[in-house]
Amino acid sequence: MAEEERDEVLLAFEKDGPAWVSLAEALQSALPDDTTLSRLVRRTFSESAPQLAGDDIRSMHEKLIAWAVSRGEILTLIAAVQDDNPGNPRFRKFLSAYPRYRDAALVTAAPSGATTPPSGASAPAVVLPTTPIPASTSPVPVTDIAQFRQPMTEGLSRPEVGILWFDLFGTLLDDEQPGRSHPECVIALLMRVKQRGRLPALLDSLQRLYPHVLQSATP
Repeated sequence: MAEEERDEVLLAFEKDGPAWVSLAEALQSALPDDTTLSRLVRRTFSESAPQLAGDDIRSMHEKLIAWAVSRGEILTLIAAVQDDNPGNPRFRKFLSAYPRYRDAALVTAAPSGATTPPSGASAPAVVLPTTPIPASTSPVPVTDIAQFRQPMTEGLSRPEVGILWFDLFGTLLDDEQPGRSHPECVIALLMRVKQRGRLPALLDSLQRLYPHVLQSATP
């Protein structure tokens, strides 16, 4: 696959909220515990990484996806999970639902060099490589995600916040934040954006849909 085509696929996944959700759900079945997740991470990505001890398995999956997207390694991750779990029904369902990512992952070779621990050996806490999420290409200098709270609260309606929520996370705002006020929904969105490493995607959505919010957020 040409580098330009691969970059297009990576950018498409970064903006594809439903694909994030579907992949996270598939990983719950394909990598159901610390041991299997740890082995795959160490075998596929050999760098040293921070400890994730204390996180539940779902949070580990979400952080792994966010890290892989931020590093341009999401296709490598998909290929590695497919190689590790070729018959897993939920992961096969994800691949069938998103053939573009499946086909791109097929031509992505996972890096080698890390060794798999022997069967029965205890696995250490899952670790992820320590590389910060790259800055967005937005012209707005972002020093703190909280700088968007007031501009988004004042510049967007609750339905517009719901559109951002769906674009970023692939779920409905009212399903996940029932009964929350408009300001509370903005805060919930910003907190989730920070937790999932989705700031570049948020900035891109604001730039395309609500540029006045970006202008208001500029220091």
